Amino acid sequence: MKIVVDMTGLEAFEERLVALAELPGMQAELLKMGEEVRAQARANLNDGSPPESRSGELARSLEVKLDRTTGTIRVGTPLSYGRSLEFGTVNAPEKPWFGPAVAMVVKDIHPRFRQVLADLLRRFKRQGRAS
Repeated sequence: MKIVVDMTGLEAFEERLVALAELPGMQAELLKMGEEVRAQARANLNDGSPPESRSGELARSLEVKLDRTTGTIRVGTPLSYGRSLEFGTVNAPEKPWFGPAVAMVVKDIHPRFRQVLADLLRRFKRQGRAS
């Protein structure tokens, strides 16, 4: 089982997000954010406090993938115990490591996307495509 972060919602909203992901520079920024989530999640697993990483296997298994057709970034692990650690089980309490990593990175999402769009507009102006 994988832990996956997906944005879902109204169809029109999703279509607009896909269109944004196709803008020059946006996919690179999304991938960068995915890598930051992975790095923070790894740090959360290896920081010496609960949830302590015993083997490091979970941290090493984290992967970032971009679906270029949908503009979706997926950060996750194929290891099932990642989910159990994050959300707990009947026998073990939750020990969030992934959710806090996502929260730390996406708190700055609006300024980052605004910057990509501003850079794109400046490029178009320099090329004489905007008045």
